[in-house]
Amino acid sequence: MIRRIAAALLFAALLAAGARLPILRLLLPPHRPADAPAPYGAFHRWPLRWMNDPTPPEVLRFFAGIRAQTKPGERIALIMAPPYDGMGYTYWRASYELTGRPLLIPIAPPDDADAIAVWDKSYAHPGFALKWVDGKGALLRRKP
Repeated sequence: MIRRIAAALLFAALLAAGARLPILRLLLPPHRPADAPAPYGAFHRWPLRWMNDPTPPEVLRFFAGIRAQTKPGERIALIMAPPYDGMGYTYWRASYELTGRPLLIPIAPPDDADAIAVWDKSYAHPGFALKWVDGKGALLRRKP
């Protein structure tokens, strides 16, 4: 019995001595890499769940309001002021927040949309009427 315990301790010591410290860190929480930036010119390869969400809280509230004002299946055109315009992270975050509501790509004209979500911009379209305003955001719906 004592020999087995001694053999197990010796085996554990050999494993610990032969393993690198970063590998041993994988066995202990938290299971995340050290907070060090990527090398200059390299891509940041951390999973998104370990990064802070760069979307401001007021934009997230705007997306929640749009979700509450629209029905699943409605096509939404998203028109946002810089720096949130285009096919950037905010567009992809909106597609996540507005799941079940097809989001038209930002370069497409909003003629095919059922609703137009506008953030921090003045926008008017002849086929749409203003239906909801909250802070910097607004929702325009297609006229019947």
